[in-house]
Amino acid sequence: MTMTRRDTREDRRTERTNSETASSGAAEARSRRSVLRAGAIGASALALGGVSTAAAQSIERETCGDWDTFELGDGHWHLMNNKWGMPNSEQCIRVYDDGRYGYQFSAVGDGINYPEAFCGGRPWGADTGIPELPTRRGDIDELVLEFDVDVDIGGGEWDLAEEWWLLDGERDSENPPITHEIMLVLDWGGGHDHYMEEEDVLTDQFGNQIDHWADYDREWTFHIFRIAGGASTGQVDLAAIGDYLTDEHGVSEDLTLTGVEVGNEYWAGASGEVTYTSLDLTVDGTTYESGLESDAGPTPPASPDDVWTNEVTATTIELGWTSVDAATTYDVTLDGDRRTTTSEPTATIANLTPGTTYEVGVAAGNDGGWSPVVETTVTTDDATETIQIGEHEARDPDGDGLYDDVDGDGQTTHADVNAFYEHLEADGVQENPDAFDFDGNGRVGFADVLDLLRRV
Repeated sequence: MTMTRRDTREDRRTERTNSETASSGAAEARSRRSVLRAGAIGASALALGGVSTAAAQSIERETCGDWDTFELGDGHWHLMNNKWGMPNSEQCIRVYDDGRYGYQFSAVGDGINYPEAFCGGRPWGADTGIPELPTRRGDIDELVLEFDVDVDIGGGEWDLAEEWWLLDGERDSENPPITHEIMLVLDWGGGHDHYMEEEDVLTDQFGNQIDHWADYDREWTFHIFRIAGGASTGQVDLAAIGDYLTDEHGVSEDLTLTGVEVGNEYWAGASGEVTYTSLDLTVDGTTYESGLESDAGPTPPASPDDVWTNEVTATTIELGWTSVDAATTYDVTLDGDRRTTTSEPTATIANLTPGTTYEVGVAAGNDGGWSPVVETTVTTDDATETIQIGEHEARDPDGDGLYDDVDGDGQTTHADVNAFYEHLEADGVQENPDAFDFDGNGRVGFADVLDLLRRV
C-alpha cells in the first residue's frame, strides 16, 4: 500500500494549483456534502457498531472543495481538505461550534487521501505563520505533540499519522527540494501494516515505545515510525525521533524542518468520521493549541528558568531569578515552607541561622495557579565574632559592622532593643562603640537605642 502512495506522490505536489481552482467545484462540493450527511456517516457508524460523534456538536463551518482550508483557533493550525490521491472521494472538512473539528469521508478510487491539520509550513508553500517553523532542524530542542482524536472508520485500511518534511533548500510550490519524509503513525486499523525495520528504537519522555516501522527510498527517503500498540490520545516527543535519525541514520541537522501535519491516510473502501478534540504543538517552550475551547480559565505560568543567590550573609539570603512573562507573583520557599511572596524577581530571606544549609525555591503564580517550585541549595555564612553584653553574646548578622542581634538569637527583634537598652552602659558596649553606633554619630547613647528600634 505504501509503495502505491509513493508512486502517486506527484499529485500531492500540485496543491497550490488545485487550491486556487477549487472554488469552481462549488456545486460538486454541495453534492458531496449531502452524500456524506445521508450516507457515509451512517455507513461508518454501522460498520463499527457506533454512533456518529457529530450528533453531539453543531457545525459552524464546512467545505468539501479540494484543498479547501480553514484556520483553527488563533490561526496557528489550519485544517486542509487534502485529497491528493483520490480526488473523487466524498470528503468534507468541518469546524464545530465548540472548537472541535475534523472531517468525514467515503473513499472513491484506489489511491490514498490524507485530510489533515497542520502547524507551521508545508514543502509546497502553505504556512500558518508561526515564527519557529520552518527552521533548521538542529535548532529545535523541543517538539512535542499532544493529541486527542476520536476515530470512527470502517470498511478499509487507514491510519492516524503525524508527519514532517526535511528540505535541502527553500520551499517551492512545484518542486520543493525534499530529502526526507518522516511519518509517525499514532494509530491504525483495517489491516494497515509495514515490514518492521526495527522494534523499540527509543522510549520518549512520555513513556511511548517508538518502533521504526519501515523505510522506503524513491524520490526522497520515507521513514515510517509508529507508537507501539497505537494511541489516539496522549503526548509524544517528536524531537526524540529527529535525534534518533541523526544519531543512527546520519540525517543532517542542517536540513529545514517545514512544519508538523496530523491526519488520516485512508485507502479504497474506507469511510468514516474523525473528530479532533484537541491538537497542540509545543516548539521550544511555545505551545500552539487547536480544538475544544475550554472554560477552565487561565493556566498556571511556567517555572522560572533559573534561581541564583545575589548575596549571602550569616543570617540572610538574597535570591534572584529569571522573570516569567505570564506570572503576576512569586512564592519564595525555605525548606519547602513559604517565607515570602513578591511581584519582583528578587527577594531576601532573613533571620536565618549562621553556617546552615537551606533549600530555597521559587514558584511563579497567576490567577491560574502556581508553577512547580525551582529549588537551589544555599549555605549561610559562619557567624561573626561575638561581643559579650551582660548575659548575651551580641552578633553582627549581616556583616555590616553593627551588632544589631544584641541577644545573639539569630534575629533582630524588639528583644534586642530591650537588651541593648538594659545594657547600654555595659563594658561590651562602651568598649566597642563602633559596633553599637546605630545612628552613626560617632558615640553610643540613647539615640542608638531609638535607631535600633526603628530598624526592627
